[in-house]
Amino acid sequence: MWRALGVGLVVYDEAHEVFRMQYWSAMALNPYAILDLSATLLPDEPFLKHRYAERFPLDCRLSLDYNAYV
Repeated sequence: MWRALGVGLVVYDEAHEVFRMQYWSAMALNPYAILDLSATLLPDEPFLKHRYAERFPLDCRLSLDYNAYV
């Protein structure tokens, strides 16, 4: 489907907001590449901590200087 539509990259903005929906849609859609954008990847719930570690491995994260006032 992605090739037919000409989609090369799927971007999820605010990946922490509706994480479970984005988690399942990423698995169901199975795109070639995904870029997840979020400034808040520090969940409190144990379930989310495990899922975040699975979905956003530390070695795949790009960390920039954080400025809360931007």
